[in-house]
Amino acid sequence: MKRALMLSFALAAILATTAFASTSIQVNIGLAPPPPAIVFHRPPPMVFVPEQEVYIVGGPDFAYDCFRFGAYFYLYNDGWWYRARHYGGPYRVVEARYVPRPIWFVPQARWRHHPHGMPPGLAKKHSGHDRGRGDDHGRGNGRGNGRGHDRH
Repeated sequence: MKRALMLSFALAAILATTAFASTSIQVNIGLAPPPPAIVFHRPPPMVFVPEQEVYIVGGPDFAYDCFRFGAYFYLYNDGWWYRARHYGGPYRVVEARYVPRPIWFVPQARWRHHPHGMPPGLAKKHSGHDRGRGDDHGRGNGRGNGRGHDRH
């Protein structure tokens, strides 16, 4: 009887541990607010930043930080990044690590609401001292060649 009781306690502990482990997983990207409603009645103005090969999208009265790089538009709003194939959307949330590096290097003065930081590890990898050397060490040129920001 004592042995059966001990076995049932052990089994209950294993099941409780398994249940706890499976419920502790979090996906923060699911907590993102919906993207802002962007309405343009005609194509928005775009200013080219040649050093980064990035376009800044929107005029002086546009309330968001929006950029075009390659085939995508990237919108930054209240700490969240969104991406779309068309300036009018639909925009979907993306993790900051999928935002192309050239956007992060647009001078802070050109932003409306600069995020005051970079994705983890990006500041260490590109502190500005090694940029412009001409070698990319096999990392690609940042124009949609499998760097992750081309995935849906």
